[in-house]
Amino acid sequence: MSWKGVFASSFPKDTLQKYIAANESIANSTVFQGTLYELTVVRELMNKLRLEDMQVVGGSYDGGIDIRGKWNVLPLTKAIEMQIQFDELPKRLKLPTTSIKPWKHRVKPDKYLDCYIQCKAFNSDKVTGRQVRELIGSFSMQVPARKRNSSIMIMSSPTLFTKDGIRLFNEAAIPMVFTKVDMIQRLADGSFDVKNSGKLQHYYENDYASKLLANCGIKEWLKLKGYESLAQK
Repeated sequence: MSWKGVFASSFPKDTLQKYIAANESIANSTVFQGTLYELTVVRELMNKLRLEDMQVVGGSYDGGIDIRGKWNVLPLTKAIEMQIQFDELPKRLKLPTTSIKPWKHRVKPDKYLDCYIQCKAFNSDKVTGRQVRELIGSFSMQVPARKRNSSIMIMSSPTLFTKDGIRLFNEAAIPMVFTKVDMIQRLADGSFDVKNSGKLQHYYENDYASKLLANCGIKEWLKLKGYESLAQK
């Protein structure tokens, strides 16, 4: 099985177990841990945020991007609007150096946000300002200027930011989302707790992303665990 294949609309439940079984001999290596974390992030973003067409692309020449995907936020927004009424949204929202048209005013049933994901499988180190700057550079290289308001840069890590890291993240002139996804835990018997660990714990938008995704209801969706009801349909 190729771990770099495209996961179209769902993440097969046995994917992580298959990866672990196929790579048991290198389970202590950083390569194993890195790929396992990338697949864990794919699982969580597909199951909790309903991203689609996700593909692990990380490698020697990945340009700083580990995973690509597409995000149709409309089903999430429609589901959350049945429970929450948002204030009227202006046609444009101001940022420090520009203004943007919120995605809510542009979204259509077949319109997706392009998502670029970078994973940092840290055990204890926090995300630094240098790493945030590198992430901004990766976005600038990968995304044409004309598509920067229809694309999202996502950073996933099991750890949070340093003070410098969060400051630069918040001030970045690109739409950035941080998802804190825990790593899969290894049990005392050497097995991996795929079912109960490796979960999405935190979702955070920088100022640019919060304006772009205004009234889409993503944070409310996660707080109310909207993904549980949608998964049952």
